[in-house]
Amino acid sequence: MNILSEEQIKILADCTLGIIAYEDAAEQIPDSLLKDTALAREFIEYALGSENETLVNAALAWHFLYDKHCSMIDLLGRLLLSEKHEQHQDILMYCSSPEFAELVPYLDQMLSTEYNGNLKDAPYPLWIYWALVRINTSEAEEVRKKHNMLETE
Repeated sequence: MNILSEEQIKILADCTLGIIAYEDAAEQIPDSLLKDTALAREFIEYALGSENETLVNAALAWHFLYDKHCSMIDLLGRLLLSEKHEQHQDILMYCSSPEFAELVPYLDQMLSTEYNGNLKDAPYPLWIYWALVRINTSEAEEVRKKHNMLETE
């Protein structure tokens, strides 16, 4: 995949990890490249299908910078429902704002599945709780009510 150089991928991945500010990354990568929806989708699909954490982090940053309201919500939702558990916390942390309200059905599905239901000792329910609180929509509140998550423990 030759959409981004290795240096550009590292810059974006570092944004997700909090090493570089998103504004600084946006100054180092051409706007015309990052705003190309077709290339964004191709890169993000490739990254989410990979086992490479750096690529996934770069994909999250690309989505956060330029595609909050467009076509990538379904890809992030699919990643949340995948078994790539090490990425779930990053997604929940960086996609927790009203702009990501479209992720609420995926969060509901995560809480509803038997797989996640068996993880009572894992941090998933708390991560999801805070994501829903920060998304702060009526739909998010309904999911919290449905799963009896109105207060933290």
